[in-house]
Amino acid sequence: MSVKTVSLEKLEQTVKILERLAQHRRERPTTKSDEMYYDLFNKYVSRLCRAKDEGKLIAAHSVLVPPELFYAMDMVPFHLEMICMMMAIFLKEEEEFLARAKAFGLPPEVCSTHRCIAATFAEGWAPTPDAVVWTSQVCDNTAKSNELVVDQSHAPGFYLEVPYRFGEVSARFLAGELEDLSNGLERITGKKLNIDRFVEALRLSQKSVGLLQEIEVLRRAVPCPATNIVGTQILNIGWLFMGQPESVAYLELVRDELKARIVAGKGVVPKENFRLISLFIPPSHSWRLLHWMQREHGASVVAEPYCTHWGDIDWDFKNPFLTLARRMYSNPISKEMQGPVEEGLIEDSVNDALKSKADGAIYWAHIGCRQTCATIRITKDALRDRVGIPTLVLDCDLTDPSFVSDDAIKEKLEGFFETLAENK
Repeated sequence: MSVKTVSLEKLEQTVKILERLAQHRRERPTTKSDEMYYDLFNKYVSRLCRAKDEGKLIAAHSVLVPPELFYAMDMVPFHLEMICMMMAIFLKEEEEFLARAKAFGLPPEVCSTHRCIAATFAEGWAPTPDAVVWTSQVCDNTAKSNELVVDQSHAPGFYLEVPYRFGEVSARFLAGELEDLSNGLERITGKKLNIDRFVEALRLSQKSVGLLQEIEVLRRAVPCPATNIVGTQILNIGWLFMGQPESVAYLELVRDELKARIVAGKGVVPKENFRLISLFIPPSHSWRLLHWMQREHGASVVAEPYCTHWGDIDWDFKNPFLTLARRMYSNPISKEMQGPVEEGLIEDSVNDALKSKADGAIYWAHIGCRQTCATIRITKDALRDRVGIPTLVLDCDLTDPSFVSDDAIKEKLEGFFETLAENK
């Protein structure tokens, strides 16, 4: 089936909304990093809108595919999950996107984020990519939804096979997969990969990862110097700009803001009542819940092992493909879930809870994710038995606000905070 006539109207409307959000932040300052976040998001989407007019080739890719190679090839990355989902949310058209996906044949059991991808390409709401790249890492929805993008766009597709367990043999196999991808992109672009540009992207990634690891430690300070949305924002900027100067500049700003608060002995809220670790990704349509927790209840998210806990990387710039493979395995989510969960998510959740002096944990149980929901019980038991803290499991949906109301989630959170207060 061919894609319908392409119209960038929804994407262009998203750019205008992002411009207004950035202006709103400037007029009603919160933090400089919060302003920069929306400016960068706007820059990414605007570049995607202009790509075809500027003669740029577009590389559409799934969530765990590293963008460094695309930047080195002078292609415009198109993060499928992020852009299609956020387009629906910013436009407040989640219902329309999901209805179009249903009409296309996708049932509610499929992850809503991937249903947004299906709707976007079935209806022609995004530019046609020149290549589609996806991976076997963690998410089984990814494997099928990207086949759909290839089918709808008739673009060449590249599937990266990632071995289940990390190790040097696995990394070398994945390096071969990445080199094959590079050869394929060379055929599409008609250009040879600029190795110097590729290595420079990796050097910038090294700086970003170092900053992310520094920020992870700073968030453990008492009181917590970070807002509850910082973890999600730095995750998103990493997905969009890893290997670019924008990522480094943004993360340096976040780090410096946290350091300044720590030096001043101040947290984000006047009185921090609860310190929480957050597991999986909060609903993207309702970040106001995170603000509400911190503002109204003094509940700070001090660690997010699933989303912000990077592994150590052996950066060997003489072997850039091998280094990029190691970077893929060390990325949060991959590190936690690509391989036995006892060696990733469980150990990191326990250690992060201990180091951050957490009082409890929240598990955002996205109904469409079979992988993360399968780890709820084992993670909850480990935090109870090894750290002595309770875990609140919140059924939710990343994209669909009709699945559960904010009021229903607030009621459960308030009950959880009462329990934590009684245990103190």
